[in-house]
This record gives sequence, C-alpha cells and structure tokens, in this order.
Amino acid sequence: MSNEIRNKKLSRRQFIGTAAAGAAVISAGTLVAPRLTGARVTGTTVARSPLPRASGSPALRNAAQPTQVPTNWAKTADVVVVGTGLAGLAAAVAANDAGAMVTILEKMPQTLEGGSSKVSGSQFYVPCDTGTLTPDISQGVAYLQAVAAGSVEDATIFTAQAQGFVDNLAWAKALGGNVGTSTGGSSFASAPGSAAYHTFAIALPGTPVGSNGYPVGSNGDGGIWKAFRAAVASRPITVLYSTPATSLIQDPTTGEILGVQALANQSEVLNIKANMGVVLACGSIEMNAAMQKQYYGFAPVYTTGCPGNTGDGVRMAQAVGADLWHMNAIFPSLGAFVVPGTDPTVYGVAPVSVKGFAVNKMGNRFNQGTAINGPVGGFANETNASFCFDATTLDWDAIPCWAIFDDTARKKGPIMSTTYTPSSAPGVTGTSSWFVDYSGYKWSSDNSAEVASGWILSANSITALAAAIAADPDNGGKMTGAQLQATLTAYNTDAANGVDTQLLTSGATLAAVNGPPFYAMKIWPTSTNAAAGPRRNIQCQVMDPSKNPIPRLYSAGEMGAFWGWESSGGTHLAECMFTGRVAGSNVANENPWS
Repeated sequence: MSNEIRNKKLSRRQFIGTAAAGAAVISAGTLVAPRLTGARVTGTTVARSPLPRASGSPALRNAAQPTQVPTNWAKTADVVVVGTGLAGLAAAVAANDAGAMVTILEKMPQTLEGGSSKVSGSQFYVPCDTGTLTPDISQGVAYLQAVAAGSVEDATIFTAQAQGFVDNLAWAKALGGNVGTSTGGSSFASAPGSAAYHTFAIALPGTPVGSNGYPVGSNGDGGIWKAFRAAVASRPITVLYSTPATSLIQDPTTGEILGVQALANQSEVLNIKANMGVVLACGSIEMNAAMQKQYYGFAPVYTTGCPGNTGDGVRMAQAVGADLWHMNAIFPSLGAFVVPGTDPTVYGVAPVSVKGFAVNKMGNRFNQGTAINGPVGGFANETNASFCFDATTLDWDAIPCWAIFDDTARKKGPIMSTTYTPSSAPGVTGTSSWFVDYSGYKWSSDNSAEVASGWILSANSITALAAAIAADPDNGGKMTGAQLQATLTAYNTDAANGVDTQLLTSGATLAAVNGPPFYAMKIWPTSTNAAAGPRRNIQCQVMDPSKNPIPRLYSAGEMGAFWGWESSGGTHLAECMFTGRVAGSNVANENPWS
C-alpha cells in the first residue's frame, strides 16, 4: 500500500474516531458508517486470538475447508469485493474513497455483470415525511422493527439502519446522477412507521427529470445500478470478470481472512491477497434448488433477477465458520414460466400475469389469501403461502401449479412479459427482468404463438384440458377432469355472485372463465430476491455461531440481509447501499495484515 494511501487512511481513522460508536450520521456533509469498536491494533501487527477448539477436535469449522494460505499470491489488493451488484459496487466505492486499493471479482462475463439490482426498479426506501421529505428516524426505527417480526435480536440495528437509510440519500446525491422522489410506498400500511415510508430513485447524469423531480424512466431499468457502476468506473477500482470466487483463504491459527481463491476465466486458479479484508456481496440462494429444499422446504423457486445468485458466498462463509440466519426469508410470488429451449440458470425467468385462476396438481384452487411473506398478488387474489405440502402424497401439490383461463384472457395481452420500454412519464414503473434483457425471446402479443408451440395447453373441454395436464411429467397424473370441472363450476358461480366462497377472499377481482377453448399454463413459484446468508452485525462483519466477528470478513446486500420476514419495494436496494457503504468503510479501516 502506498504512503499516499496510508496517509489517507490515517486521516480517515482520525475523523472516524470523532464519531459516536455504532452510529451512522451526516456531519458537515460527510457520511460516517457504523464504525468498528474495540482494540484491534498492537504496534504494527493486528492483535489476534485463536479460534475456539472443541476438546480433542481440530479448529471448529464446517466440513468444507477454506483454502490453505499460499506461499505465493497471484494478485494483491487491500480489499477484495465479491460481486458487481449494487451492494458490491457500493462497498467498492466506499472502500476506495476511504483510501484502499480495491479489486472486485465477478463470476459472470462483463455483459452479464450487475446482479439483480441491474434489473431492479431502482427505488430505495428513506424514512421521511412523505409531504415535506423531512427525515424521520423514529418512524423508520418503528417500521423496521415491526417488519422484522422478531427475526433480528439486536434492537440497536434498527436505529443504525434507519439512520443509514437516511444517509443513503445524501450519499447518492454526492456520487452524482439524478436523484428524485419516487412513488413507492410500504406494502404493510398498518405497520408502525409506514406513514413515513417513502422511496427515491436515481438515474445517470443527463437523464431527464419530470416536473415532480422524478428521473424519467429510471424506475424499472436498473438506473440505480448504472449510477453506481459509473462511480466505480471513475475510480481506480479493478474489476475481474469471469472470475468466480471459490473459497476464502483463512489463517488456520487466528481465523483471519487473508484473501480469496478464484478461477480466472472459469479455469485458472488465482490466489488473491486481501491485505485488509474481504466483502462478500454475491447475492443469496435464489437459483440454488438444493439449498432451497433444505432451507425453504420446497423447490425450485426461480428468480426474475440474476441467475448467478447460487449461494456461492453462503458456502464460502460457512467454510470459515460463519453462522447463518434468515435462511427461510424469501419474497416470493406466483409465478414464472420456464420457456422451453432456454436455460433458466443462464437467462432466468420472467414473471407471468394471467387473468384466470390457479389450481394445484389435483385441480383445486389453493391458498387462503395470506402468504408466508405477506399478501403478494397473483391469480385473482390467490397467493403462494405454503405451496400445499401433502403429507399423504409426500409432494408439494402446487409446485408447479396451473393457470386456467379462456380466450378472452388470452387476447388481453402477453401472459409473459419479455419486453421492456422505459416509461416516458415521471413516476411510472417500467417492467424488466433478467430474461427480458438477455434471452432474446419476444412473447407474442396475443399468446397465439405460444399456444401453437404447445407451451400453453389448449382443449375444447375442461376434461380434455385436465387430461393434457395429467400427461405432463410435472403433474404425475394427479389432475382429474371431474375435479377441474367442479373447481371451474364453483369459480364461475362465485364470479357471477361477486363472492369468493372457495378461498373466502374478496370476489371483486374474479372474472368468469368460459370456453371452449380452455387454456392451461404451467406456473412455478418465483422470487425477486432473498435474505438468506451468513449472520452479520451492524458493522457488517460476518459472525460465527457465538456471534463473534470472523476477522476481516464482511458482507453486504441481500446475502444475509437484516430482513427476516417482510420487506417492501425499495428496502433491499436501500440495504444494498447502506451495508455496502458500511462494509466498505469498515474493511478499509482495518490495518493491513502484511
């Protein structure tokens, strides 16, 4: 590390030392992240303590071992960040601006960088009065604590989070780009503090701004990611593409994280030295069916975000002794369709919008209007709750489920959105997903091409449609014509009467399904993002099962996010910015280990 950078780091430490420990504040226009406390430095070496050992056992670790400390390093940086999503970019910018030399590792090629935030709505939550936009920390604390629903034990986290979300606004403006008020609100209007729930959006410099101060077209096209990517590009930050991190390099005695082992161009082993530490910001487990089976209980759950989120950082953190939390915290919806001939692990999936009703494998409507993670919409007020595990058949009866609709619904527009047109009006949300941006497939305007291809099943009677569904390997012959006919008859009666007697929900949105022809489309559960990952403290240090920090290891973004059960639009991007800034600032405040 150069003398210039060391001097920059010294002045940074002197400044941070004047701030209150554990608080995130704006002071004289300068942002300060929750800082690390406690003595860590003795002379020129870091004070160390060995990992706890079990009697007669080697150092406590998971079966998957970290990489041994190499004798030679292929590359060296002060800070290594894993992932080019918003959290990774935020961490890299914060660490660079604190004086560290930063290298970012990205598993995807450059054309596929960006993680889920690249196709996000670009809104970030700031607790403030929705009229005057005056920050309201107390309301933010109340809201964050309410939606955590007991999943975060340390109550001080909520205060730091709320203050940090307010600080995000000033930081985003300081980094450049256009920041303006958005239209997003809380998904939980009855929660304490929801009255002060407001979102903002950010777009690249030069983006037109509407009369209400909102960046035109920024909502839905990853504008927030683009702004932070521009900030990275303007700094001396190295980005290595097609270089997946495979394991952390850990000192076997002290437990310190000394670097990262990665694969250059997916094949050449690289040992990358991290003099100060590592920030894991590589997403959660949205595309890891094996982990989903263990932690969600059901799989697969596809993602409309980045298909590269396969739990890499979770596995690496486990291997060096990390505790896990929020492993069942998903934010799902119904649903997604896997386009034949495309690989969802490369292209992802796009959300499906069907006017009609959903049935499980036997032909029954399902779910009582309250989902695991809140009242998410889909299929005439039906939601995705538990996906109906059947203890008799030992199967998830609604994975996949089937959308049943008629010709009227078919002609209303594309069932699957595979196009994105940035909105021309302020505050209007566009639609995007990984599949939209990268698959190259364009769904037909009236779904006729997909019917002709057989992707959407069609029949001239409901019993014939049931037979076609039963023949699908994912149904296993469970669908019966008698049951599907009974469900359709009851549904249409309810639609005519405006009362949903089957699910006991509002009947206002029920629309009769009449044929022939009748149509069916196979639907899988989907999620935009998750919160599963290693436990972290408010300094964004990764914790072991005894809630002790693993030295020099940090995390940011959705991987191990503070959200336990619920979240609203804009909360995850706010956390990406906040935790990226905190992790990047704190890792750059570490003393070099060599």
